[in-house]
Amino acid sequence: MGGTNPKHNKKPIYSLYSLVIVLPEEFLRSMRAVLPDAQELDLFVSALQEVPPTSLRLHPLKNAPALPAVGWSEPMEAVAWAQMGRYLASRPSFTRDPLFHAGAYYVQEASSMFVERIWLEAIERQQQQRGNAPLAVLDLCAAPGGKTTHALSLLPEDSLVVCNEIIDHRAQILAENVQKWGMGNVVVCQNSPEQLAAALPDFFDIILVDAPCSGEGMFRKDADSILEWSTQAVGRCVQRQREILRSAWAMLRRGGVLIYSTCTYNRAENEENLQWWLQQAPEAQPLQVQQGAASLPYWGVQAEQTASGVTGYRFFPHRLRGEGFFVSFMAKGEGGERADAAPKGRQKSPIQWLGKKQAATCAHLLRDASRWLWHDHRGMYRAFDRTWGEWYGYFYERLRVVYAGISVAEVQRSEIRPQPALALHTAAELNAFARVELTLEQAQSFLRLADFDLSEDAPRGWLLAMYAGRSLGWLKNLGSRHNNYYPKNWRIRMEL
Repeated sequence: MGGTNPKHNKKPIYSLYSLVIVLPEEFLRSMRAVLPDAQELDLFVSALQEVPPTSLRLHPLKNAPALPAVGWSEPMEAVAWAQMGRYLASRPSFTRDPLFHAGAYYVQEASSMFVERIWLEAIERQQQQRGNAPLAVLDLCAAPGGKTTHALSLLPEDSLVVCNEIIDHRAQILAENVQKWGMGNVVVCQNSPEQLAAALPDFFDIILVDAPCSGEGMFRKDADSILEWSTQAVGRCVQRQREILRSAWAMLRRGGVLIYSTCTYNRAENEENLQWWLQQAPEAQPLQVQQGAASLPYWGVQAEQTASGVTGYRFFPHRLRGEGFFVSFMAKGEGGERADAAPKGRQKSPIQWLGKKQAATCAHLLRDASRWLWHDHRGMYRAFDRTWGEWYGYFYERLRVVYAGISVAEVQRSEIRPQPALALHTAAELNAFARVELTLEQAQSFLRLADFDLSEDAPRGWLLAMYAGRSLGWLKNLGSRHNNYYPKNWRIRMEL
């Protein structure tokens, strides 16, 4: 479409803040390159005036029995491209729902769940190459944790997931969400892509780069993203995305798969970046979704291949129930193995494993005792999957680790004080503790760190606080009163 169409100069759109905001003409001009049909562009602009759909992804091991959720109810409508994805009829206050805090589901935008299709393709490709060898996966720009928790739900149990976020407060949110999801072997770190690449060259089997972008796909959910958008901002994003791609490729072993996604529409941040990378890395092989490919048009997903072979999958809000999103993936040549052992550091490893007798203090708190290695960090007993044991010391030496393994219990003299992550982890041996089932009001008070009464027949000592059969955290019942050990930084702050 050539020229400027005056009717697109000022388009008010829906805003969570009830403001009237206009779409920048430069943005509309770039959209005409992606949606050249004028009528369809009008449909796209109209869709941005609508209230966004609400979607979530159920935890594969915490979604039974049925969810007695607060503010919404089953049945829910399935997200076609994600097995555990669901749409809700309206958006409730998730903060009020104890099941949200129990990690029974993750509130996630539906379009971004399409990465599940690519995760499964990448996992199958690795298994064809290397059999059942455990996989090492990196989510490079991971906060707040939607795609990390999604990957944990799909990967083989012995896989390692390193998830990274460079901004401090976002890294803390990422660590919280990973602990609440309670699956897999996870290392949460806070490093620049360049630092990670220097520490872990040719290491990962699959890398996801959910690149920081201009955020065009979030316009109807986030009014600030419109105010911050400019062609200059797009240009800055392109340059940073290319730097991130370079670092990510250096960490990918030969034969590995790189997944690249953004929540933006323009070609500069999407296809053009990947075409640029094909020129930098001749060994790169663009890939396509195979399973379910015939359903893409029916779902409203646009699959488009460039002359250089890059296939991008693009999501528009006027074609489907989701926000703007783009994803593509490619392989790094053929073959290749990571080192069998972690590189030797210059100093003694920061992690020294406990002997069997010492580990017995807490070993009964996790299922499958032979699976775990144990470390005592100033009285805090932490468990790490034996498969990756020799690498954890290297991670702690070379990376800024925010959280790793499972923080199981703090041991003080003869008392074992269980930790929040243990209550929420799917490997926990929850029968090791007495339980107390809370009502909705009690559970909300527990999560707010507010006072509430336990029944008189509640057992004394450490209790696992439950709601609707899901664990929330720990109480210690002293008889005349009880202490609440839910983390202060996780508590509900709003009035209910």
